[in-house]
Amino acid sequence: MKTSKKVLLGIGIGLLVAFALYVLISFIVNKDGTMYWINQVIDWLNKPLPIIGVTTLALLIFVWKVVITTNYGKSKLLAYDNKVKELEHAKEEFELAANEKIKDLENENKELKGFICHVCELSTNQKIKHYGKELEKYGEETTNC
Repeated sequence: MKTSKKVLLGIGIGLLVAFALYVLISFIVNKDGTMYWINQVIDWLNKPLPIIGVTTLALLIFVWKVVITTNYGKSKLLAYDNKVKELEHAKEEFELAANEKIKDLENENKELKGFICHVCELSTNQKIKHYGKELEKYGEETTNC
């Protein structure tokens, strides 16, 4: 997760540098057009809605950083991390119990299938005997080359 943040930060910085180079080259080649767009962006940012939005965003980021760096934020994050570890441990225990229950049911199924096959062998009816023989071989892999 940390490496993906580093990669995204590197990509962001690379794009910012590429944009700065584009603006510099554009300014050298076409000064009037570049100045027009720079002034247009400044006008957009000076309108009331972006001023409020940018200020609010900056304030929220500041409050978020304060909460994270205080002891309250750290203790809450630690509590959440402990809860995540506890849930992961409970999930692992559940998976182990479920796998063991599945094995028990498979063994019971084999035992009951054996009883059914034995009962089918004791029958005098040929169809039932044939069903018992097929049931014994059910699920086995056969390679018919």
